[in-house]
Amino acid sequence: MTTKKGKNLYSNIKQLIDEAKKITVQNVNTTLVFTNYHIGKMIVEDEQQGKKRASYAEQTLKNLSKKLTKDFGKGYSVDNLQYMRNFYLLYNNRVYETVSRKSEIMQTPSAQLEKYATVSRKSLIPKSQRQNELSIRQTVFAKFQFHFPLSWSHYFFLMKINNEEERNFYEIESSSNNWSVRELQRQYNTSLFERLSVSKNKKAIRALSRKG
Repeated sequence: MTTKKGKNLYSNIKQLIDEAKKITVQNVNTTLVFTNYHIGKMIVEDEQQGKKRASYAEQTLKNLSKKLTKDFGKGYSVDNLQYMRNFYLLYNNRVYETVSRKSEIMQTPSAQLEKYATVSRKSLIPKSQRQNELSIRQTVFAKFQFHFPLSWSHYFFLMKINNEEERNFYEIESSSNNWSVRELQRQYNTSLFERLSVSKNKKAIRALSRKG
């Protein structure tokens, strides 16, 4: 016979595990969005170095796709790289790096990896400095997560919405109501934004949409 105390123990542990899983999934999603955002940023910056010709950009993405696919597998097709580029162009106005030192730490990953590649070389850096840099990384990542709360699949869908106001509306609603990508698609297909735009009873339409 399970005692009340035993049930409480199970409930508390279950809640802890469920919350841990949510945090893990959120961190994985944020890492992917973060990575794709910066891939897009690097592509755009490369294009801006006096190399804006369409033929150049197309060939660059093809070569980049081929190399990345060879090293990391699927997910780096020319189309996907183009989406990453567009993602940066659409959302780069969301500033989350305000200190030059933070920007330096998060950018040029190859240089950073080279700098901190081995334990022996790490040992040359004072512990307080390493802790400070780790803290800065965590702060930058947390700010990025705040500005980009959804998964890459959500943003992949949102980028197909041309109207900025409408796109922002669905992003906010997805985040506020914890919509899955499937639910986001459903709400978009029911023209929720358009109905709210012309309706005098916006609260009622929102309530109906949330009930499905």
